[in-house]
Amino acid sequence: MRILFATRGFPPDATGGTEVYTYMLAAALQRAGHEVSVICIGRWTDGPNHFNGCTVESFQGVTTTKLHFNWMRAPDPNRYLYDNSVVERFVSQHLTELKPDVVHVTSCDRLSASVILTVKRAGIPVVLSLMDFWFLCPKINLARWDGQLCDGDTSPWECLKCSLAPSLAYRWTDAILPERSLQAAMTTLSKKPSLARVRGLRGLALNMFERKSYLASVLNMVDCATIATPFGASLFRDALPQNLLRLTPYGHDLSWLSGHTHKTWSQELRFGFIGSLCEAKGPHLLIEAFRRIPRTSAVRLFIYGEFPKDRYGEKLLELASTDQRIHFCGRYAHERSAEVYPSLDVLVIPSLWYDFPLVAHEALASRTVVVATNLMGLNEIIQDEVNGLLFERDNVDALAAQLRRLTDSPELLARLRDADRKVRSIEDVVTEFEEIYSRLREGLPCQCSKQIARETPDLDERMRMNHESYPCPTTPSSAPAHDVSIIMVSWNDKEYLKPCLDSIYGAGLRHSVEVVVVDNGSADGSQAMLREQFPGVRLIQNEANLGLSRASNQGIAASRGRYLLLLNNDTVVDGRSLDKMVDFLDTHPDAAVVGGRLLNPDRSLQAGYNRFSTLKEEFLVATRLGRLVSEIYPSQVEERQATVVDWLGSACLLLRREALHQVGLLDEDYFIYGDEVDLQYRFRNAGWSVYFLPSAHTVHFGGRSMDRWRRRRMVYRGKMLFYRKNYGLARTAMLRLMLGSLSLVKMLPWCTALAIPSWRRRATMELRSNLDVLRLCLTLT
Repeated sequence: MRILFATRGFPPDATGGTEVYTYMLAAALQRAGHEVSVICIGRWTDGPNHFNGCTVESFQGVTTTKLHFNWMRAPDPNRYLYDNSVVERFVSQHLTELKPDVVHVTSCDRLSASVILTVKRAGIPVVLSLMDFWFLCPKINLARWDGQLCDGDTSPWECLKCSLAPSLAYRWTDAILPERSLQAAMTTLSKKPSLARVRGLRGLALNMFERKSYLASVLNMVDCATIATPFGASLFRDALPQNLLRLTPYGHDLSWLSGHTHKTWSQELRFGFIGSLCEAKGPHLLIEAFRRIPRTSAVRLFIYGEFPKDRYGEKLLELASTDQRIHFCGRYAHERSAEVYPSLDVLVIPSLWYDFPLVAHEALASRTVVVATNLMGLNEIIQDEVNGLLFERDNVDALAAQLRRLTDSPELLARLRDADRKVRSIEDVVTEFEEIYSRLREGLPCQCSKQIARETPDLDERMRMNHESYPCPTTPSSAPAHDVSIIMVSWNDKEYLKPCLDSIYGAGLRHSVEVVVVDNGSADGSQAMLREQFPGVRLIQNEANLGLSRASNQGIAASRGRYLLLLNNDTVVDGRSLDKMVDFLDTHPDAAVVGGRLLNPDRSLQAGYNRFSTLKEEFLVATRLGRLVSEIYPSQVEERQATVVDWLGSACLLLRREALHQVGLLDEDYFIYGDEVDLQYRFRNAGWSVYFLPSAHTVHFGGRSMDRWRRRRMVYRGKMLFYRKNYGLARTAMLRLMLGSLSLVKMLPWCTALAIPSWRRRATMELRSNLDVLRLCLTLT
């Protein structure tokens, strides 16, 4: 079998846990008779251009293609960290030449998630091993800016604030602006690629909404995802359909242990640290704790890892400078493990983040006692007082106490050293992956582990911050991808939701569909009705009304279809029309969107398509003078054939998933109205086409979720937001001035109508509505 590994780096120049484990897997598969190669990142910060070519190397017989980048010179450095079009093009060509049977991704850090998207476009199965938290956290380690731990279930603003915390520009702004204004300013700034290259923002001011949306979609593309621990699986439970997630504990190549069954003799107790010398790994805690052991004790500390040439490195040197018992030993090649582990009595893992280090298993296998932070993940490997000792996170006193116990009690050291230390072999893991590869190659679904618990850990362990960010239901086991995922948002619309679903399931569609309903906190029995009468519907339940765009994004993130149908629940679907739209996208690769006529219940024309707004058209619409000028209403034109248009209403809109990945999901700044126009505007700017297909039609009852007065304010809010995002401040100000002035003019006759009893209620509602619009026009943000 031909297997391609994709990862962030590879030995000998990159020797982190992910890189070493990828090498062990690749080498073991190659020994098992498979044809294995690797693609990864080489140089990352050097070179005159963003992409500086590639080199083909061989390490221990494994062929590796290394892409060399200077990430800071990317056209949009912040976006390219997770969506890199250069990687996309290179990997596409590489796949054409290599023709692998399966691609196994062990990290998308630096390489970007574009590699998964590209592989799936090529029709090749993808196995993703989640060896870090990059998909949940751009900092990878799920450690917040204030030192607290995070579970990745956060809002885009929380992620952006955490990422920007080290920036001096952010701290100055934070000291001046209130939270709401700061959020608006920083969120807007993060969406401007022109600012992404500014020092102090580069690599920090990521568009977190786009990142979350893009990565959520990509995660749903993989054919199988593996993770090493139950706690890790719980963190990804809401990010990945359960039927794709498989618990696969790490295996290890322990051939280096042959002939080294005993420790080398020493009169001193030898403590050690092995890993990256970065703050998240906690070597500074170990040095401080070790220094508290009396100088009269016969102890030494050996620290293995590449020494950082930065302020943190200076801090480590300063902490260790007064204690001659501390030795920095540098980085070592993995094959030297046979020298390193026998020379250590105790390995200390003082991590500050959820860590699953390979060195913990290697230490157990080599009869080295382990002292580790009591964190989920680590404490699944090390059991306190059984095969090691645990201590409280970020607590120097607690760590020092455990070191003193081992120093003062040879009996404790001997008991822990002799504990049961079973470690899984790399050959066991290879056998498991061979089974996965074979099933996927044959087009069969991956058989995922039943060991993954559905329950999450305790709330204080998960450090849950935001319960409503992108909740995702469990996907039915072994569910294949469908032709169309129908995404519907419901809010107290039970009377329309049932007929809509009946029309879908009774349409006799040629193409396979799945239905995802996102309920925005309905109180009319909608959720119970769905569970009882439509058990095949995938239901996402929100506790409150999160808005149409955000709820739609939740549904999209949970879907698995080739195409996505945004469908209002107050519609009746025509099966032939939906099949026509699917066929149209299949035969028109330039089309990002296709939609048809929207009909009133009496089958009269309601809407077709529209042009992007101009100030003249907005004036004619607001004053209703447009009815006299029919050319500004293209939706009323009776087209006979498919036509490229500016935008279509979202009541029934079929989207190409590939195009959505490129431009991002619906902008959640729009609560309702305007989000579909903004999305199609981005499609056009990205070179995609939007098509009106007159032979397709859907009955749309329309406007049932809110009264017309409230709807007026929401529609105007969407218009102003669209202008602000896409047309600039000057035209936005002119729109606000025009709409505000017209609202004032409209209020005058309604003030008079208040004196007429039969008109009083309507006059009151009209005055309130126009006053809301006026306030909206005067709002600066």
